[in-house]
Amino acid sequence: GWNIVVDSSQGDLNGDGKVTVTDVGLMIDYINNPSDGFNVKTADLNHDGMVTLIDVMMALDIILNSSDE
Repeated sequence: GWNIVVDSSQGDLNGDGKVTVTDVGLMIDYINNPSDGFNVKTADLNHDGMVTLIDVMMALDIILNSSDE
């Protein structure tokens, strides 16, 4: 896994309280077509100042490792 501590809002682009495939889709849309108004800070999971496929992979990692128990 990724040894980066993220606060609970990191990766939650649609504000529903968790990181889901919807958030990943929004990240991919932004990577393909960057637009103003996108919350880069929330989507930038590795804190390199950019939203890249690495952030997408990290978001998927969060989804796969989170359980709704």
